[in-house]
Parts: sequence; C-alpha cells; structure tokens
Amino acid sequence: MPGPRDPTEASYYRIKNARSARITTAGNVRMDNIKYLKLCGILSAVIVVSLLFIPGLADAIETAMLGFLMVNARA
Repeated sequence: MPGPRDPTEASYYRIKNARSARITTAGNVRMDNIKYLKLCGILSAVIVVSLLFIPGLADAIETAMLGFLMVNARA
C-alpha cells in the first residue's frame, strides 16, 4: 500500500482537476478577467467615439443624464 502523497502535490491535482472540470462544464463561454477588461475597454472607446462624432446621440445621452441627476438629487 503506497504511503501518503505529498500535500503540495495533492493540492496541485485538486486545483488542476477543478480547473479542467470548470472548463469542460462551461465550455468556451467562461469569461476571465482579461476578456472582461478588453470588452469594457472596447465598449468605452466605442461610446466615447460615438459621443464625439454623433451629435444627436450625445445630446440624447446628456439629456438623459441630466434628467437622472435632477430626479435623484438630494436637497
């Protein structure tokens, strides 16, 4: 009967098995931090460029923001 395994090796295999199980159950849909940061950066850039070059959209967003701030302002 083999002796007890090394605790660091046991924890390594536990982590490895957990990662592989998570990848197989979620498939390629799982979003990690890097993908999320890239998505946020791209969306921010698109919004900024659209605000700069589409005046009607900029006015609509400004009006909506001012309306939101007026409704939620505390006196």
